[in-house]
Amino acid sequence: IGVTILFPYSMLITITDFWYYKFRNTSVPYNTSTDHLTELQKNFPAYLSIAGNAPLTILVVLCAIFGHRFKLKPRLLLSAFTMAAAFGVLTVFAGLDTDDWQETLFTCILVVNACYSALNAIFQATFLGNLGRFPPRYIGCTNDGMGLGAVLPAVINIIIVATNPPVQDVGIACMSFALLVMVLMVILYIPASRTRFYVHYSGLGDIRTPGWRDYLFVLRSTWIYVLVIFLDYALTLILYPAVAALVKPVSKESTLWNDTLFLPVCCFLLQAAGDWTGRSIATFSQFPPPGKITEIGVLIAVLLRSGFIPLLMRCNVAPLNRSTEILFKSDIAYIAILGTFSILGGYIGNVALMLGPKKVDMNMQEVAGTIQITALVFGLGVGSLLGPYLVAFL
Repeated sequence: IGVTILFPYSMLITITDFWYYKFRNTSVPYNTSTDHLTELQKNFPAYLSIAGNAPLTILVVLCAIFGHRFKLKPRLLLSAFTMAAAFGVLTVFAGLDTDDWQETLFTCILVVNACYSALNAIFQATFLGNLGRFPPRYIGCTNDGMGLGAVLPAVINIIIVATNPPVQDVGIACMSFALLVMVLMVILYIPASRTRFYVHYSGLGDIRTPGWRDYLFVLRSTWIYVLVIFLDYALTLILYPAVAALVKPVSKESTLWNDTLFLPVCCFLLQAAGDWTGRSIATFSQFPPPGKITEIGVLIAVLLRSGFIPLLMRCNVAPLNRSTEILFKSDIAYIAILGTFSILGGYIGNVALMLGPKKVDMNMQEVAGTIQITALVFGLGVGSLLGPYLVAFL
C-alpha cells in the first residue's frame, strides 16, 4: 500500500518525454519540435503539478476533519477503486491518438489528474492516519514502501534514457504498470483487512468520533513530532527538485554519462534511494527508543539538517546562471551532500511518524496519525513554494 500511494503519480510526472511527444508540434518531425517547445509542452509540467498538489492538500485537511464520520473500510475501498478507475482513464488517454485534439487532451489530463489526486488524498489520509494505531515497525514498513514508490520511477526513467525505446510506447507501458500495481494493492488489501490482527489494530469496531478537544489534546502531546515532520518534508522540497535538479557535472566533456545519465542518477535516483535508505534504517533499527530525549534529539537533528541547504547551493548547481561562487567543484562532493541530506531526511521523518502516535492512548492514535499526515502534506506544500525563491539566491 505504501508503494501505491506514491508510485502511480511519480510515474505520471516522470515520463516527461512522453508528454512532450503528446503535445508536440505535429506539423514538423518530433525530434526538431523538442528544440522549440510548444505552449502546451512548456505549461504542462507546472499545470500538472498544480492539478495534483492543490486537491491533495485540500482533501487531506477535509479528510482529517470529517473523515471519522464515515466507516473506515468502505472509505478505503471506495477511494482505492475510484482512484484506480481515474488512473485507468489517464492510461486510456495515453494510448489514444490525440494529435488532432491536443488542447482537449491537455484539459482532460489535468481534470482527471485532479480527480485522481483528490481520491488519493482521501485514501492516503485515511490509511496513514489509521496506521498510527499499529505498532511502530508496521508504520515504518509502510513508509519504506512509500520510499520504494519514489525509487521505482527513477530507476525506470534511467532505463528509458539508457535504452531509448520508442517514445510513444513509453507512456502506455509505464502507466499500465502503475495501474497494475494499484489493482494488485486492492486485491491484496481485501483479504488482509479480514485478519484478526488488522481488525484489532485498525479499530474497525470502534465507533467513537473524536472531537476538537481530542485533536487539541493529541496536538499538545505530539507537537514536537508534528513540527519535526513538517520541517523535515519542507526542507526536502525546498532543495529537491528546485535546486538539486539544476546540478551539472563538473566535467564539460561530452559523454553518455555527462550528457544523459548524470542528472537522472545523481539527482533523482540518489535522492529517492537515499530517502528510502533512511526510512529503512529507522524501521529495522527501531532506534532511538521513545522518550523525551528522542523528541528533543530529532528536533535538533531536523534543525541541523537545514545546514545542508547552503552546502548544496555552493555545489556545481546552475553554473552558467548564478552570481554566487561555486565552492565545491566536485561531483563527489555534490553526491555526498545530497545523499547524506536525503538519508537523514528519510530517517528523521520515519522516526517521527513511528513514535508520534505512541505518545497517546490507542483510541487517540488514529487522530495523532491524521495530524501527522496533515503536517507532512503542508510541509511538502510549503517546501515546493519556497524552492523557486531559493533558486533566486544562487
